[in-house]
Amino acid sequence: MKSYPAVPPLFRLPRLCFPVLCLPLLCLSLLCLPLAASADPQSEEVLARLRAALSATQGYKADFRVMGQDIDTASGSYTVSGDRFYLQIADSEVYCDGKTRWEVANADQAILICPFNPNDNNAVTNPPRAFDTRDWLTIYGGEVNVGGTEGKGGRECVAVILRPRKTVNTLPYTIWIDKQTFLPVVIKYTVGGQGLFVTVIFDVVTPLEQVDATIFSIDPSKYNGYTPVDIRNMR
Repeated sequence: MKSYPAVPPLFRLPRLCFPVLCLPLLCLSLLCLPLAASADPQSEEVLARLRAALSATQGYKADFRVMGQDIDTASGSYTVSGDRFYLQIADSEVYCDGKTRWEVANADQAILICPFNPNDNNAVTNPPRAFDTRDWLTIYGGEVNVGGTEGKGGRECVAVILRPRKTVNTLPYTIWIDKQTFLPVVIKYTVGGQGLFVTVIFDVVTPLEQVDATIFSIDPSKYNGYTPVDIRNMR
């Protein structure tokens, strides 16, 4: 890898937080003010079982596809263990060891090095929070309800629907959860108040009894010739 420039140049990294390519990850971004909200007991139970299914082992891996109106379908995967994760989507990668996040744009041969915020609710910059739904009500307000049962991908699923206040323009947000495993199957949400729907299909979500911790830290030898831009100390 090349040495870090003293002053980072104007850098146009294809950020993974671009709305239509983010995991449901977009839908968990923090808003400025908490809003009053309510959840029915059945939805609380389903979401609690979802969290329990994902936290029962050392970590989990999710293979997914993102599709929607006016966007190309993109495939990706991520592996999560605690605050650490490795994310791959299209030609981009993100490593996070729980302290530092490295965003790799392979098309541009560039690496953006960022500080990691464990309290970040954005699932693109912090995939471990992708299914941590406990903050939904505080963040978005509105209501969380069970929307019934239907088949998705050959699995019987229960839908949990977040209906926020009208001032929130990135939702409603629906997650379909497998009734047998309580693992996520499909997520659907809207983008930017434009009425554009994005669907994230989880082809496989695999709980991992053991996780290789080395996958969460970048190996510089794999990215010889890439330009690193370190913004960890920028204000």
